[in-house]
Amino acid sequence: MSEVKKPVKLKSPGILKREENLKNGVRTQFKAGEEQAKIASKGGKKSQRIQKEKRTARQMLEIAMSYKPVLTPELRRNLEMLGADPDKGHYTAGMMAMIALINKAMKGDVRATQLWLEITGQDPRVLIEQKRLAMEQTAAERQPGFAALDEAFDKLGPGDDR
Repeated sequence: MSEVKKPVKLKSPGILKREENLKNGVRTQFKAGEEQAKIASKGGKKSQRIQKEKRTARQMLEIAMSYKPVLTPELRRNLEMLGADPDKGHYTAGMMAMIALINKAMKGDVRATQLWLEITGQDPRVLIEQKRLAMEQTAAERQPGFAALDEAFDKLGPGDDR
């Protein structure tokens, strides 16, 4: 007589049988994994959509910054102050935005001053961080490296457990 095989009992009810796991696309060995994979997939798709929106907004802003704005008397005066010739058309919306930023900074706007310093690479926070990193690097160069420690341990020989 042929024996009837009994179903294999699993120790953990959350673990699928191998055959079931392969049927489900081997996403994970746990039953909750398929649901988690769907959630992760939705999150990834939303992240891609947001990144695309940011990229599009950045591209639109770059295009807008290259346009030439309407030349008002105030803009003309600002351009002449910077030494640009407004009649030759050597100005863009980006230049006008920088002029507005500089004007706000000159009037005492702290945030405008911070942004101006960041853009020009003179942000005190960044400069301090660069100096700190340079000091750490020179300090590390002065200290003997791990090679000196290895040599000291080699001199002790095997069996010295100090």
